[in-house]
Amino acid sequence: MQARNRAAAAPSALAVFNASYTRSLSLQAQYEELQLLAAVGGLANRHAPCLFINAYSADAYWLARLSKQGAWLGSAAIKPVADPSAEALLESASGCSASGGAPWRGVVLYDPAVLPTSLIAETAAGVESLLPVAMRPADPTSLYSRLVAGGPRLPVVRSLVGVCNGSLTGSVKLDCYNWAVREFLTGNGTGAGSVTGGALPLGYYVDYWAALNEPSGGDGEPPAPHGPTPGRRSRVAPFAARRDATPAAHGPFWRHLPPPSQPGTRARC
Repeated sequence: MQARNRAAAAPSALAVFNASYTRSLSLQAQYEELQLLAAVGGLANRHAPCLFINAYSADAYWLARLSKQGAWLGSAAIKPVADPSAEALLESASGCSASGGAPWRGVVLYDPAVLPTSLIAETAAGVESLLPVAMRPADPTSLYSRLVAGGPRLPVVRSLVGVCNGSLTGSVKLDCYNWAVREFLTGNGTGAGSVTGGALPLGYYVDYWAALNEPSGGDGEPPAPHGPTPGRRSRVAPFAARRDATPAAHGPFWRHLPPPSQPGTRARC
């Protein structure tokens, strides 16, 4: 759970969502569900603490510690969300905005066949208060089928399908990030630049490549193929721009190594 104001007053009640069900999902479904959960958590807690997503052992530790008598959440009514599903999460967070309504305006669709659009969707999520959803209509269990084509039928406010194809730079990845810079950073588009004057924090995460490739390691935690959910929540809450977690971000030696999702290029805007 991440609130923009670290000195926020303790809430009188806090919804707690158990995300352990994502461990049993396929890698692709897990990426999409955890990405959505991170966005919901960031938007729900943007103005005040409202929702706690318990996905990792560290989450459980801090919830227990903060809920002790005399601690920050000691007097808060902890309300577990009974149904561990994305649908139940949306329902439980539907009143978390400052006005008492849903803290999201709809969905930003991205193309799972164009890997970088998954991170651009997360940028749009924070900038425009949207939920990132992969456009996978052929799978009846996908978030798209359950939340957009069916279920609550969330409106599609922005679609990233078809925004980049490699025709400008010769690289689909670089085309995507150049488009994102123009749209969200420079003030020349309709996104973050016009909202924040281009002053955005940056987050480095692996794009949709991680939804299709098994992660290494094995520490008993959920694989979290898209990176730590708490960090992603904190980047959605205050508006943040995403790019691939390429080694180019980590110094002069590492920048010579290619990003895993497009081995032939360096991910630079």
